[in-house]
Amino acid sequence: MIRTKNYFPFNICVILLTFTFLISSSYANEDIELPRKQYNWLYIGTGRIMYNSEIRFSIDAGFSVLHGTTLITLRDYGYYYFNGNEESLALFEPYEAYIEIDLLYGHCNKTQDYIAAISTGLGFVLGKFGDFEFKTIGLPIVAQFFWTPTGLLGIGISLFVNLNPKKIYSDISICAQIGILR
Repeated sequence: MIRTKNYFPFNICVILLTFTFLISSSYANEDIELPRKQYNWLYIGTGRIMYNSEIRFSIDAGFSVLHGTTLITLRDYGYYYFNGNEESLALFEPYEAYIEIDLLYGHCNKTQDYIAAISTGLGFVLGKFGDFEFKTIGLPIVAQFFWTPTGLLGIGISLFVNLNPKKIYSDISICAQIGILR
């Protein structure tokens, strides 16, 4: 039987990144004077998949500063895959793992009710596949969409892809946001 790679998460991320870019750029042509107020927030999110006895989960966290439409983010991401071995789960020794730290620069469209952003930058990646471990530099591309019903709390999704010479990977996380949002 021939096994093919599953590109579904990557394709979804590319589609949603494009959609977020179109939303944020659609307001760029309007003659609206945006206030130059600065907004700051922390966000944390998770993605988790159970497949048979395999456990896969990720943690996505960051701190963002928005001034006008310019967004600067310091982001940390971790992905862990345990291949059904209860001992490796108990000792927290994943079969496959990625840990990355990113510094991102991007464009953000903010209204009273939502924040849509797309950013890219430079990321440092530590990775592991079985016994093979690596360190590399990657190009993360992140799209985020948050609904901000209050001035302090928001909820949304974070989509990203990391392009690097060792392993290209992507993920979708459900996130909570806290900070100065209005």
